[in-house]
Amino acid sequence: MCYHFTDSKLQCSVCWDDFVVNECVRQLPCQHHFHEPCIVPWLELHGTCPICRQSLGDQSTSEANQDSVGPNLLAALFQ
Repeated sequence: MCYHFTDSKLQCSVCWDDFVVNECVRQLPCQHHFHEPCIVPWLELHGTCPICRQSLGDQSTSEANQDSVGPNLLAALFQ
């Protein structure tokens, strides 16, 4: 799902570029926004929001210490 930004004073916390008005950005469940080309690689490596570190996977306790996320989670986030 694509969210069109209306506030040009905000920026992507991964690449630090400003969002452009009406630019398509991705919103995570924690309500933070990022450019898709920035957040997808981040989530593949870390599995948490770069801002608040909220875990974006339903990992078990033993898996919670692993810093990765599978393709199924990425697909679910961006449907």
